[in-house]
Amino acid sequence: MSTDPEQVAVAALRLSDPVQVGPHRLLGRLGGGGMGVVYLGDGPLGRVAIKIIRSELADNPSFRIRFQREPQACFRVSGRHTAKLLDFDITAEPPWLAMEFLAAPTLGQHLTRHGALGEADQVRLAAGLADALVSIHAAGLIHRDLKLSNVMWTVSGPIVIDFGVAAVRDAGQLTATGTLIGTPAWLAPEQITAGKVEVASDVFAWGALVGYGATGQPPYGEGPRPTR
Repeated sequence: MSTDPEQVAVAALRLSDPVQVGPHRLLGRLGGGGMGVVYLGDGPLGRVAIKIIRSELADNPSFRIRFQREPQACFRVSGRHTAKLLDFDITAEPPWLAMEFLAAPTLGQHLTRHGALGEADQVRLAAGLADALVSIHAAGLIHRDLKLSNVMWTVSGPIVIDFGVAAVRDAGQLTATGTLIGTPAWLAPEQITAGKVEVASDVFAWGALVGYGATGQPPYGEGPRPTR
């Protein structure tokens, strides 16, 4: 596990939160997003980051079918700049994923605290993210939600996390849930206008993140989520 002096904040569990997921005891909340809530867990694998999928998605039959395929593909991702998938249960109610826990700030948190990256760190960011995408795409996946909060800034460089919304390439209708998945400021035009997800979509997000790291600004602002 890569660590960083800027430790990640862990919020207390809420009364409505589970206290156990599979063999993992939940210790607190790490964050959340459109796909679900991420918790800090502890168990046989040590400290892990556990994402519990939102019931609205878990109850969608097409999402369930896709979710059955993608964790297996995630196990094939083995790059130096990607977090490892360690455990999952697609039959649980709701389903969950356990990934390597990184005690480090997100790229967004680091930039908020320290401002735009210097030249050397810009190179580390660009090269590290490119290496991560090569590993992800080689495993037959498309990340499709590459953004500031899905990149951890560690002493070893950037680490891409959260394959919970990854799309298996060439999966056809199995990848379609009828929902625009992703974050508007980082979505490629074809994702917004046609719902089309391909390797080039991740490359667009790569460019947006590298540009943000250098300037502190997203390429096209952070407007409202588009509707289709």
